Amino acid sequence: MKKFFEKIKFFLEKLSSKPQFDGLQISESALEYVFIGLDKPRTIALRLPPGIFKNNKLQEPNQFLESLNKLHQLAAPEEPERMLRVTLVLPSGSVYTQSFNIPNVGEERIKETVALNLQMISPIPIADANMSAQLIAETPDRYDLLGAFTDKNTVNQLKDLLIQAHFAPISFEFPALALARLIRRSVKSNQKSVLVFQISSDGLDFFILRNDYLHFNYFRSWQSIQGEERSISRSVFDEVTMEEVKKVINFSMSRFGDAPGEALIIAPGFELEVVGLLEKNFGIKANPLVLSQVTPVFYVALGAALRGKMALEEEELKVINLGGESLAKTIHNEQVLEFISLWRNITVGVFVILLIAFISAASFLVAQSKSLTA
Repeated sequence: MKKFFEKIKFFLEKLSSKPQFDGLQISESALEYVFIGLDKPRTIALRLPPGIFKNNKLQEPNQFLESLNKLHQLAAPEEPERMLRVTLVLPSGSVYTQSFNIPNVGEERIKETVALNLQMISPIPIADANMSAQLIAETPDRYDLLGAFTDKNTVNQLKDLLIQAHFAPISFEFPALALARLIRRSVKSNQKSVLVFQISSDGLDFFILRNDYLHFNYFRSWQSIQGEERSISRSVFDEVTMEEVKKVINFSMSRFGDAPGEALIIAPGFELEVVGLLEKNFGIKANPLVLSQVTPVFYVALGAALRGKMALEEEELKVINLGGESLAKTIHNEQVLEFISLWRNITVGVFVILLIAFISAASFLVAQSKSLTA
């Protein structure tokens, strides 16, 4: 009986394909959207009016909803009611990360132990936080994990507005996690530890990849650098960059016992300056991250879209989801809806074909009857 039910389950999974997820990045100044087609990924960028976000909080929900509606019109102009499934990338400054480890307590107790540790280290009050963790390393004695935390009310507010604009958010993550996935899929590195430095419209993002997995993430906003000044001079930018990179290298030395052996730079228009700065002051071999699929502006959204291609990420503790729900459960629900929709369409199609066949047969028989009568 067990084998019989397993075969039934396998058959149903084959009939219901895994839902397709697009990637949507939200920053304080823009929306970047990527959907992966049969050939080259398609991209859409939409500027946000100033003041919609302030200090990583949504200040103008009505204006944001208008922008989401415009984005949907651009993404699906002929299907205004279609629900577009997306992996949503939150602004870097709205997510806090921290690595931690737990003893090897066995698979039965690991989820409970991880949940308790997340509550203990959360920088946000537990009642107001969405928290999640992913496994980044494992030994016979312990598990190493990366925890992430964000404001629950902000996520719920964004989720409601996305649904109103006909976007279905499957999961919520942050830029460093999406970029780590993209780099893991696109770049082969011989280094055990890699420093990734991104310059975006929100600020400076630093993170460390070890064995292709995200172990550390640190974000510095432009506002914290600029202060009361009207602009940021080149000398201030260089000084802040060297200061922050030094902090990240010192952290890597104290935590892992070695410095990153390589640096990947994502800084549209500033790649050569940043590469020269790192190589001159730290002796790190630095290279711009160059991909042929999309421009650097869409790297984060592309990494988010790739999440739908990763079969293992359906499992608990395989990837962070800050949406407040189990990713496996969410994907299962989407598969059920897609399965129902598929067979509803098949059933309607079969009945239409049968109806046409019956009408044609009836017309033929009536014609034959009249012919025989004559």
